Amino acid sequence: MSPSPEKLRVAIIAGTLGHGGAEKQLVYLAKALAQAGIEVRVYCLTRGEPYEGVLQKEGISIDWFGQFDHPILRVFALINLFRDFRPHFIHSVHFYTNLYAALASRFSGGVAIGSLRSDLDYELSANGFWGPWLLRLPHVIVSNSYTARQRAILFGLNPAKVFVLPNAIDLQAYDRQAAQPFSYRLPEGRIWVATVARLIEAKRLDRFLRILSRVRQYIPTVGGIIAGDGGLRQHLERQAMALGLIPDGVQFLGHCETVPALLSHIDVFVMTSDHEGFPNGLLEAMAAGLPVVTTSAGDASKVIQDGINGFVIPREDEDAFVDKVMWLAQHPQLRQTMGAMGRQMVATAYSYTNLGKNVLDLYQRIAYSLNLPRVALLVKA
Repeated sequence: MSPSPEKLRVAIIAGTLGHGGAEKQLVYLAKALAQAGIEVRVYCLTRGEPYEGVLQKEGISIDWFGQFDHPILRVFALINLFRDFRPHFIHSVHFYTNLYAALASRFSGGVAIGSLRSDLDYELSANGFWGPWLLRLPHVIVSNSYTARQRAILFGLNPAKVFVLPNAIDLQAYDRQAAQPFSYRLPEGRIWVATVARLIEAKRLDRFLRILSRVRQYIPTVGGIIAGDGGLRQHLERQAMALGLIPDGVQFLGHCETVPALLSHIDVFVMTSDHEGFPNGLLEAMAAGLPVVTTSAGDASKVIQDGINGFVIPREDEDAFVDKVMWLAQHPQLRQTMGAMGRQMVATAYSYTNLGKNVLDLYQRIAYSLNLPRVALLVKA
């Protein structure tokens, strides 16, 4: 009796399974691999968070290695968990977990894939001393944006070791969620301008509030929605109060578990970030059929084609932001046309249905780049 053929094994390393863009992409990645017949397991520093249950429903096992405070002890915990699984690829999905993927791979084998999900300047700043090591220690880096890839190469990484895997969206799941009841009551007769973001400095929601305030001076029926939570909430609420946006001009929804349902009630989506990789918010806005006004942060200018499915504005040009939001607020047919173009683009270029093939193609290219033909053949099989 001939032995069973060896299957490709992938370990996904995560810092958290809480609500967030990187975590949502992790779920897509794990599901796509499992559906392609790949053996996949998730290893996380935290436990008991929302996406844990989602993964378990898909039959994907999750192991915890965050029981120790010291990073080295966490590495050894991860190595111990790998003894039976023996992954061919150890795929980190957060920049700060690149450390664990890289060091564990040195002892257990497997290719360490590091992640770069925002722009490089932001990641280096956020991680201090560790930043350059988190970039250089993995065998390869996979970015979700071409902008970050180029910045990593300028930083000194070998171009052959930096790959791109754009974000994806499951449109069928999105549409099911969009059809669900929306628990917040939005006053009727308004033109709603929304953003979905963590309330952190990189998202520049202070800019969103100033733009909204100026638009309302000309079109008082425009209202703003900020969906998301974070450390800057009180500061932003004080700014909104000073701008006269509270109580009627803007609503802070906090964390929103029903973003698709929210966006089904929105007219214009705005992203004001200084730092992004591949913004998930733009994909969700396009899936909702919304026109977008955005900065050029990360790959926004590749996702949003200026004048086709939205407008791309230089970061500091708030006058242009105001003009474009006002223009869209005053032209419902343009909103509909741009929104339809965005929906078509996301279905064609960023659909979840293509993700499994795209990931396996990526793994095969990585294996060949590292001169690992046996692993490349496993990917192909």
